[in-house]
Amino acid sequence: MDSYLQTLLLHKEHPNLIQNAVAQNFSPGFSFSTHFHSTAELILCTKGQLLFHIYDNLVEVKENEYLIIYPNTPHSCATNQQDCNILQIQFYTDSFCALFPDSLKDNSLYFLLDLEMQRIAFFKEKINPPLFHCVFFLKQELTEKSSNYLKMCDLYLTQLIIFLSRQVYHDCSRFTFFQNRHLLLVLTYIQNHYSETISLENISLECGISCRQLSKLFKQYLNISFASYLVYFRLSKAVELMSAHKGNYPLSHVALDTGFSSLAHFSRAFKERFGVPPAEYFHCWKK
Repeated sequence: MDSYLQTLLLHKEHPNLIQNAVAQNFSPGFSFSTHFHSTAELILCTKGQLLFHIYDNLVEVKENEYLIIYPNTPHSCATNQQDCNILQIQFYTDSFCALFPDSLKDNSLYFLLDLEMQRIAFFKEKINPPLFHCVFFLKQELTEKSSNYLKMCDLYLTQLIIFLSRQVYHDCSRFTFFQNRHLLLVLTYIQNHYSETISLENISLECGISCRQLSKLFKQYLNISFASYLVYFRLSKAVELMSAHKGNYPLSHVALDTGFSSLAHFSRAFKERFGVPPAEYFHCWKK
């Protein structure tokens, strides 16, 4: 307990976990073109409504609802013919997700496990008072910057992750997904070896399950084929890699470093997923 309190209260160095926390008002007809972030983005709608395009999904977020969009997920948004007020927070998840997946599951941190496994791109729920107050006071700490405000922000962010994990837990379909040991082993293997050659056959052998059973698990729990999941995971890692280099990294290196067989293969997959070639998309990132 003493070491825990020392770490919590006295440790000065910690990663920057929160990119921003703001309250915003959008006038009628406001829109924001397609973009994505390396952070998770949480939007609480406190007045009016927003329309989001997330991949092929049209998502309407009404008053007293929230939407969380996972990192590296392309999306656009717009208001209708009325004012819209939101609370918004963007936070980095890498430090949390670096925890071993079994530890995340054993501690019921299902939101982080969902992020790590990249099973979905977003979810929407009703705002509850604890979550609203958590985001509100986190924003207040960042705005006022009183003594020890960074520690307070870390505590509020931890609280937020627990609230979101409870929400994920209460979705039974996600909960059963997390209980399948074979699927978690496969997804963890992909996370650790995505830059290498991976096939359905070799990953089945590594994880002690037949190819047929593995294919069935992906369809049953993820509603996607093994091959498609692997491509989407590698694309997400490619975006993270290019983001870390602020767009100044050869695309051929990005392709090979994330497990694609060639630049042509990477470019085709990227355009199919994001709608534009990677060279065009990442050009604006260069400084």
